[in-house]
Amino acid sequence: GSISGEETAAQILSALRAEKLLPERGVRVALGTQPTQIRTHSFPRMPRRELEGVVRDAVQKDLEVLSEEMSFAWQPLAVRGQKKRLSVVVALTPREGVDDALRMLESVPLDPELLTSSSLALFGHVRSHAGAKGTEACVAVLHIGVDRMMLAVLEDGGFRLVRDLN
Repeated sequence: GSISGEETAAQILSALRAEKLLPERGVRVALGTQPTQIRTHSFPRMPRRELEGVVRDAVQKDLEVLSEEMSFAWQPLAVRGQKKRLSVVVALTPREGVDDALRMLESVPLDPELLTSSSLALFGHVRSHAGAKGTEACVAVLHIGVDRMMLAVLEDGGFRLVRDLN
């Protein structure tokens, strides 16, 4: 169907849910309009539970004060061999935009598995499932952008539906 520019993301998502094109759970959502600052830090290798505190300290040092107005997430990069240092990608984004998106998704209702400000991370997740052997689960991916939304549904290791909603 066609979508007018006046429809909100919540209306579009509700219509997709009504058409059974979008499950209520397990959806990963990327916010294409959310500004994000990404940095890479290098730390000595350590257990993940210790790394979390070290990353938080590094972010606080970068910002002087970790404001309650900011959300942050981090992910260690793959380590090959016996390297003594660990690279960690840290993303900071204003909390207000994330909270607005969560309220909108709750109104649909949608319970996202992941809410990210990076569409690249989202489609990377889909590609990783596409190559996985024995993947029988259905995975729906939604990218909310400034001018358009994209929906990709993956089932049995292949794309079942890709819909550009602009």
